[in-house]
Amino acid sequence: MKRVSWLAVVLLGLTWVGASCSRDAASSSAADAGGAGGLGGAPEVCSVGQTECGADCVNTESDPEHCGECGEACAFDEVCSMGECAVECADQLTNCSGACADLESDASHCGACRRECTGGQRCSSGRCACAEDEEWCDDRCVSAGDCEPATSDAGGGGGSSASTPTMSSSSTSQGGGGGGAGGSTQATATTGGEGECVFSIDDELSPAVATVGIVSFSATNISIDKAEIEFTRASGGPTYVAPVDLDEPDYRTLLLGMKDESDYEYRIILNDGECTSPTRTITTGPLANSLPTITKNRPLAAAAAPGFMITSSGIGNIGDSGSLAYILDYEGDIVWWAKAPASCSRAKMDWEGKHMVMMMLNVRYSTNAGAVRRTSMDGLVVEERLSGLNGGHHDFTVTPGGNIVAIVHQNNCSGIVERTPAGDITTIVSDVHEIYEPMGECHPNSIHYHPDDDSFTISDRNPDLFVKISREGEVLWQLGGGNPIASLHYQGTWAVNHGHHVLPNGNFLFFNNGAARSESPVLEFELTEPEATLVWSYSSEYSSPTLGDVQRLPNGNTLITYSNAGVIQEVDRDQRLVQQFGTTSLGYVEHRPTLYGPPPR
Repeated sequence: MKRVSWLAVVLLGLTWVGASCSRDAASSSAADAGGAGGLGGAPEVCSVGQTECGADCVNTESDPEHCGECGEACAFDEVCSMGECAVECADQLTNCSGACADLESDASHCGACRRECTGGQRCSSGRCACAEDEEWCDDRCVSAGDCEPATSDAGGGGGSSASTPTMSSSSTSQGGGGGGAGGSTQATATTGGEGECVFSIDDELSPAVATVGIVSFSATNISIDKAEIEFTRASGGPTYVAPVDLDEPDYRTLLLGMKDESDYEYRIILNDGECTSPTRTITTGPLANSLPTITKNRPLAAAAAPGFMITSSGIGNIGDSGSLAYILDYEGDIVWWAKAPASCSRAKMDWEGKHMVMMMLNVRYSTNAGAVRRTSMDGLVVEERLSGLNGGHHDFTVTPGGNIVAIVHQNNCSGIVERTPAGDITTIVSDVHEIYEPMGECHPNSIHYHPDDDSFTISDRNPDLFVKISREGEVLWQLGGGNPIASLHYQGTWAVNHGHHVLPNGNFLFFNNGAARSESPVLEFELTEPEATLVWSYSSEYSSPTLGDVQRLPNGNTLITYSNAGVIQEVDRDQRLVQQFGTTSLGYVEHRPTLYGPPPR
């Protein structure tokens, strides 16, 4: 398949495309090559609400490089809000990588960050469209009745290219992007039944994360009940499936988990194969320079569990770039990244898989110095500090509906609260004294949600215990520690604990930091009364006095994170090392078989 740079636009047959708003004095002659726009075509006018700044069309109300007027750039840690540089966006505006945009009306961010209206369109209710007395002709809005469209025999499909586009996109790379994408085409595909469906497809790379593909499309002659996008690396590797949210404008879908600077082939499948698009190619860009170096040791690579590992830079920030959240694939390659709060202990995708949530460790008691950040998976929408969670520390988990359940400093101790996407806070536990007897300072440090019975498990390092509670805060059982509040108590002895995993068979797996700081074993207990029974353990040359995580993988292997040492190990049931990845330091780590849908624990 012919590769096409995403800085160019190819118009084939029944093609529509929202071209870059960069001006090109030679656009008329360029339109003679390749049909209605050739390569590198550009509109002659900026869209409504945009201003010409040099070679670009921008909204000076929101563009951090041209805030208020052309050339007025905001500082690195500022945003452009209503034409002024500010610390944060005004109400009702969305932070699109420093641009505070009204997604309902901003022609530079119409309906979504970086979705640009082009060719003189305006943004109304989050969609790009020409004025009522205009029509779309080739690549721009013209007065109704004045359209004289160019035609092309290339690409099949026949007909005129003057049909109104259902979406627009910029073909210009911005801030951290790179690489190429397939651009926009319209093509006919034979369905599994009678007749034909016609796809209009647009793809590009995220300007914020150059390994994230963004695919939008429409299809005619078919009623879409289900859609998904299959994609795989052209040079070989696993095939991933991205489910399409039918409520997203233009069925906008992210391709997640792709390696850098690689060709990926994808196709759109409608209604379980009733109609399938032609295969297209998208080319990812380079990794950011700020990312850590990952060392690899893979003695039993063929036995590794497929999937991805979500982590953060933990207590030790990486160089001058500060704290990061990132995703490794099963081969140890970074496939996604984002800036995180300082000393980020946990990074975790929300329940629906649309955002990455990141927490500052905030270990010492502070109800206002913590930070929980939420970033869209395309990296374009960043909420720097979620309200109500400034006392958050160590860990959080996620629940359906985009909710976050966090451990927080409060009442001179710690509690558990749940936050909705709208910012509403519900207290589940106001003080951990209600669910167990702390020892010394309150120090809960790990939490997981269990949807099967709507419960949570919580770790506290000082009394060497775990508790399970209901969503209402009722204590269901306690493992370890002393003086249990729960009527059900499983006795066990160890020193210091953090990450843990309740296994499908009911066994309890956890990371035992160790009091001597020289050894951090992983312990698996069968929960029998009164004494929990140790059924499996693993130790290595590494230890982690703080943090540390463990997870049983779908193939039976165990993923172990020595956070302070910056080491991730995957071992099999016979304690053989399958693979090991190393860096400077790590937070908690969560393995996911797929980057779509709910978390695995």
